[in-house]
Amino acid sequence: MPDKLEPNRINPVNNEPIVHEDTELAVLMASLGREYMGKLPAKIAQMHMALAHCKGQLNCGDDCGKKAGDQSTNAEAASTLLRLVHSLSGSAGIFGLEALGKQAGKLEQKLKSHINQNSWSEDALCEIGMGLSELQVHASIVTIEKRN
Repeated sequence: MPDKLEPNRINPVNNEPIVHEDTELAVLMASLGREYMGKLPAKIAQMHMALAHCKGQLNCGDDCGKKAGDQSTNAEAASTLLRLVHSLSGSAGIFGLEALGKQAGKLEQKLKSHINQNSWSEDALCEIGMGLSELQVHASIVTIEKRN
């Protein structure tokens, strides 16, 4: 059976008729992918902010134990960081960024390990920071590649 053009089915990106539902889905996914990649820098910046908060809690000196809520605040920052990295790990592959998703998954496992062991030494935070920097570089590269 030949494909039929459905009336009023126009691609919003190029204003051309959509012939197949698969084509419509591809157009939608491409549009969502561009939007997703546009948000990556802000998402990674949020991750860096959460990590900076964890580092700030580690380096606050002798007053750390005397401040109410410090431990819970640090746990919240670590939880936020884990949630953001987990989200990137799970969503990147949907938009064709499988390597970025795998890289985020490795960082997620490191984070879980540190959270479960409650091991937030300077070395641990440095390791997480390096992982975030690698994600940031990788995200920048794939964003440039996908635009071209």
